[in-house]
Amino acid sequence: MIDHLLFVYDFNLRHARHLVEGLTAEQAVAQPGGLTNHVAWAIGHLALTSDVVMMELGQEQGFPAEWMERFFPGVPIVSEVDAYPSLAELVAQLESSHERLSTLLPTLSTEALASPPQMDLVRRRFSEVGRFATYAMTAHEGVHLGQIADVRRALGLENTDL
Repeated sequence: MIDHLLFVYDFNLRHARHLVEGLTAEQAVAQPGGLTNHVAWAIGHLALTSDVVMMELGQEQGFPAEWMERFFPGVPIVSEVDAYPSLAELVAQLESSHERLSTLLPTLSTEALASPPQMDLVRRRFSEVGRFATYAMTAHEGVHLGQIADVRRALGLENTDL
């Protein structure tokens, strides 16, 4: 089953790269038609979420500490280019987070995956770290990739298939 999970996680990363390819800095922070979660925020948020999974699994933080407050749920999302790292930096961080988690996951025991989450935000929703990891690596990424596709559509950009 881990192989299936890792396949979807890798597919999501390839899809993210595809969706952001060629976007300008202005397009990355655009919020057309009232769409709040812009591309830069979504990519940074996904990288942060993968890092939170890693921390829940006992690993060191890999997400830049100075970026943390910008990408947590509930923080104000602004359309200022200078308020966010570049899209290239954010995609590189997403790739790093994916690589770290993809390498770690197959090495974990059933007991490690069944352990309760440490963060209250995670523990309120998931009884086991493995369940949180599964959600974060699949459905959560799918939601935010869909939001990126919506932003592209609202900007009049074509969404091509992978």
